[in-house]
Amino acid sequence: MVLARLGFAGRDLGSQAASPIISDNHLGFYGFVSVTLAGLIYSGWAGAAYVPLSTRTLIYILSLIFVGCFSYFALIRAMRIGDVSFVTPFRYTRILFGVAAGVLLFGEAVTIWLIIGSLIIIGSDFFLLCPPTQKKNLFG
Repeated sequence: MVLARLGFAGRDLGSQAASPIISDNHLGFYGFVSVTLAGLIYSGWAGAAYVPLSTRTLIYILSLIFVGCFSYFALIRAMRIGDVSFVTPFRYTRILFGVAAGVLLFGEAVTIWLIIGSLIIIGSDFFLLCPPTQKKNLFG
């Protein structure tokens, strides 16, 4: 999980620093392809068995890919034109949408660890959004 967060942070900084010559569409496409490749590499590393997909599952997956590509494009656009410290916390609210899709479309179970992990990630990002209060120094 920590490695994934570091990857996301690197991607965010890369999106912000990318040349304006590279379009948001291209950055979004490359980002989505890299996430897909990472998933394939992880599934091979984890020894996951590949199973044939039903037509219904394939339609769900293709729909989520379409929505994900559009969302990723919007995210790249926001990261390039917005202040990173303001945009970043809102990025991770997508966890809620991912969990909802997993539960509603694929019959995934919501566990206590999923809830705790999601709360930690989203909570820490919104904590970073709040400006620090002015604290008095002990020495004046």
